[in-house]
Amino acid sequence: MIEYQQRLLETIDGLDLKALDNIIMEVCGAIEYDQRIFFIGNGGNATTASHIAADLQKGLSEHLPVKAISLCDNIALITAWGNDKNFRFIYSEQIYQLAQPSDYLIAMSGSGNSPDILEAVNAANKIMVTTIGISGFGGGELAKDVKIPLVIDSDDMQIVEDVTLVVGHILYREVLARATRGELKQRS
Repeated sequence: MIEYQQRLLETIDGLDLKALDNIIMEVCGAIEYDQRIFFIGNGGNATTASHIAADLQKGLSEHLPVKAISLCDNIALITAWGNDKNFRFIYSEQIYQLAQPSDYLIAMSGSGNSPDILEAVNAANKIMVTTIGISGFGGGELAKDVKIPLVIDSDDMQIVEDVTLVVGHILYREVLARATRGELKQRS
């Protein structure tokens, strides 16, 4: 237990704060310009995607409307795309249907090599959606394919998933603080 805690704290302490600040700035810009922010992930990161989208949308509702949307939440749609086409396309097909240029995609993958996540990032890049990736295990292909990568320095999936949630909460708290101080204003 103590070893895990130490590794977790070391990994949090080793976060690339410049990359994290870039993500915060991009999300603030998306909110100010009323753009959509899509979240995706698999397994534990799917729940983190839903969690952070909910935090942003609900938590900032008293200050600004936030179009934070988890593409992990429609199980009927995910299984329909998976069954009828291929599970590799469960998020990319949603991106093609819902996203517009200037929207944002935050993709979370423990390994950075999940085919469905990479396919979604590829789709988002094709239609000029700003892509952000959070991954561990050296970043994988995800870190190479996104505009803004944040690589969590661990090859332990549970550490990577824990730190991904911490990153999401840092993002939420920083955006909330800026909204509370009146630094975020919707622009037309």
